[in-house]
Amino acid sequence: MAGAFRAPASKSHAIRLLALAALAEGESVIVGVGRSRDVAVALDLVRALGARVALAGDTVRVRGPARRPAGPVTLDCGESALCLRMFTGLAAALGGLVRLEAQGSLRARPLGGIEGALAALGARCTTEDGRPPVEVEGPLSSREADLDATLSSQGVTGLLLALAAAGGGLLRVHGLVSAPYVDLTRAALAVAGVRVEAVPDGFLVPAGQRPRPFSARVEGDWSGAAFPLVAAAMGGDVTAFGLDSASFQADRAVLEALRAAGAGVALGPHRVRVSAGDLRPFDFDLTPCPDLGPPLAALAAACPGVSHLRGAGRLRAKESDRVVALSEEFGRLGVRIEARGDELHIHGGPVGGGEVDARGDHRIAMALGVLALRARGPLRLAGAGAVTKSWPGFWRTLARLRGAARAG
Repeated sequence: MAGAFRAPASKSHAIRLLALAALAEGESVIVGVGRSRDVAVALDLVRALGARVALAGDTVRVRGPARRPAGPVTLDCGESALCLRMFTGLAAALGGLVRLEAQGSLRARPLGGIEGALAALGARCTTEDGRPPVEVEGPLSSREADLDATLSSQGVTGLLLALAAAGGGLLRVHGLVSAPYVDLTRAALAVAGVRVEAVPDGFLVPAGQRPRPFSARVEGDWSGAAFPLVAAAMGGDVTAFGLDSASFQADRAVLEALRAAGAGVALGPHRVRVSAGDLRPFDFDLTPCPDLGPPLAALAAACPGVSHLRGAGRLRAKESDRVVALSEEFGRLGVRIEARGDELHIHGGPVGGGEVDARGDHRIAMALGVLALRARGPLRLAGAGAVTKSWPGFWRTLARLRGAARAG
């Protein structure tokens, strides 16, 4: 692997900005939204709630505010868990009767307690045993709620947006995981003029604030960029542009794992350079950044000895059960992964060829694509198109970097 690439747009950041732009009264301009399927879903949701959207290239102009639906409205959240949890809270704050539907594996994933928190805020929220479809009816009549956030921080994001739309309130949070993504939400709210204060038991949105129109640029995505950076650590020298090392995105922690594994890491203004080194086994805690599980599993497969990924239990409730997917699909290529409680023990060594399946999961597809770079035989990947959920250009980028290395 050699050369340079521009990191894809962070769908997490883009979706937050789009929702806030819909709440603001006036026109907001968001640059660099990218073309992922999840962002396309968010654009459709913003339109469905009455905001006007104009898309030109990678720039979106959103004119709000979104308004209370005149009648029952159905919102299709596709396979985006962030959209489902965030727009559930936002719809409750707007009022009216809204049904939120999900597609694919998202239909089997729990909301993580957001329905109880919305009930405490005075909205009606019903689910199918804690899973979508969701039916919500506002407006909010209370300004205090509790949320168990041990499953995901996305419910916190949805409720903070709901409180911002409703004029303020207090959210008490218990067992918060992926705290950096709440920081990302707070930073996005600040861009829209809404201050969120961290208090001892949660977060306070002071009264009297409303989202204002804004102009912003979407950050590069550390989650997606982690895959070619890992590929460079396995054998190459690659520079990624468009990444902010001071970002609140939890997955910038990939730099810690790369250094721990022996790769060379150099930082510059909005760029990261990773080069191959003498790889060694490493230990890493995935608890705040579970999306790093697949790329770091691929990295561990290239490290002689046994690497340990802790906090792996959070990989189970994703687009696939990633613990099972990684264990079985990597196993088809001769890489042994043992799941022990909340840990993955990954035995590095040779990678063979064979037939593998992405299981409808973009991160599993990318991890297998990176692992294929070390395969000693042909590798056939079913479901490679799953990458369009977050990075439609992933395969082109990987092929170009691999081709540059061969030409060099």
